Amino acid sequence: MPPADGSPTATMIHTDRGDVQYVTAGSGEPVLVVHGSPGGFDAGWLMAQFLLDAGFQVIVPSRPGYLGTPLSEETASIDAQ
Repeated sequence: MPPADGSPTATMIHTDRGDVQYVTAGSGEPVLVVHGSPGGFDAGWLMAQFLLDAGFQVIVPSRPGYLGTPLSEETASIDAQ
């Protein structure tokens, strides 16, 4: 749940492919929001507002190398994907 000022609070999850920072808000059906360009959850968060307004839960990750998601050797280039 975001703070009262509306800004998201980031969480880190540990996966087999590395750490991923994400934010989540809302309480309805979950929707994973992944924006089409490199960047952090901040860009996806802006895009997700209409989903929150419609009653969905949003999960918005930061891509590797942006904000709190570290860039690893596995994710260092598009060729490594």
